[in-house]
Amino acid sequence: HGCHAQYMANMGSIASLVMAVIIRSGGEDEDNMTRGVIRSAMKLWGLVVCHHTSPRC
Repeated sequence: HGCHAQYMANMGSIASLVMAVIIRSGGEDEDNMTRGVIRSAMKLWGLVVCHHTSPRC
């Protein structure tokens, strides 16, 4: 999108990497995890964002 490209240009970045940090709420057991119940207990805790400003040599 245009706004992301402009943000990258303003930062002087040529590349970025974003990783989601997902946490699991307590109370799940192995039996529930095999049934797919665990997906509903997963929550986004944060993001790790890395910007790179120079090309690789």
